[in-house]
Amino acid sequence: MILPESDSARGICDVRIAGKEIMSNLFADRERSKKRHMDDSVKDRLASQVLELLIDFEMALSERKRKYPAQEFFAFASAARRYIDLTRKDQLVRRDVAVALKDLAACIEVMRKGVPDAVVLEAHRLESLFFDGYDPYFKGDEPPGL
Repeated sequence: MILPESDSARGICDVRIAGKEIMSNLFADRERSKKRHMDDSVKDRLASQVLELLIDFEMALSERKRKYPAQEFFAFASAARRYIDLTRKDQLVRRDVAVALKDLAACIEVMRKGVPDAVVLEAHRLESLFFDGYDPYFKGDEPPGL
């Protein structure tokens, strides 16, 4: 025998279904926030590393009078590239990293004479990757004949 559904029984079912949807949405939001928090902590650690390596480079630049500290610069550039790759699709980035990369090539050229061309080139690339979103010196995907 099939009993007709009453409005109150249907209402209870709707509330249970709505309750399950709310719980699943809360769980999904909690998982998203955990992932976002983990991503943020990785980004923060990498940003801190970029800034520490920049300080190391500037210290080596001020201490060494003859030989240019290219090794320290390329360590900084490597960390900056990792940060840029990690935050490529983010709308917000760390301000201190943006300040560190703003006009990097011009500052490097002005700070000292005899800057290696590879250092200036890498500084231009970092600026372009971070602020413009592309690598101006990318090789390998050019049209034929270039």
